[in-house]
Amino acid sequence: MAFYTSLSGIRAASSDLNIIGNNIANASTTGFKGSRAEFADVYAASIYGAPGTAIGQGVRLAEAAQQFGQGNIAYTGNSLDMAINGRGFFMLSDSSGANTYTRAGNFSLDRDGYVVNGEGLFLNARQADQNGAITGGIGPIQLDTTYAAPRPTSALSANINFDARAPETDSSWALVGGVPDPAGYNSSTSTSVYDS
Repeated sequence: MAFYTSLSGIRAASSDLNIIGNNIANASTTGFKGSRAEFADVYAASIYGAPGTAIGQGVRLAEAAQQFGQGNIAYTGNSLDMAINGRGFFMLSDSSGANTYTRAGNFSLDRDGYVVNGEGLFLNARQADQNGAITGGIGPIQLDTTYAAPRPTSALSANINFDARAPETDSSWALVGGVPDPAGYNSSTSTSVYDS
């Protein structure tokens, strides 16, 4: 009996270490909720049927309780990544309309302009009209992804400042075949020009 009681303590400590290890391994996982081990005493039936004579038989893991405390909020560089400060969840739905909830706020756009998570589930919110007035219904967020028609570059202007400390030069730009030699420059810069 004493051996089993001691063994139950070792098993409970092992479960606690597994939970702690899982928390550490997922510390940088977006939206991860850590867990905490909660233990319970194990009692055998009373020897004589009286409650005061019950014999303790050790401890067991009662629950790995998820912690819903606020995690760190970090800038990711993705304009669609979001975080919830405080209580709450993001409402997601699949193509059939079944809802799920998450605190992971890493989102992107799909090919149709819907805001989706990594599993392709749609981010839901209260719908608004084109003027921003809330219509009351909840549904997937779809962003307008149409772009203006491209235009070719038609003009280019540049402001150039010469270094006043640079030595003066008397040499003119060498001509090769009546045009300036492209290898005969003192300084260069680049700019993007768009063709039709």
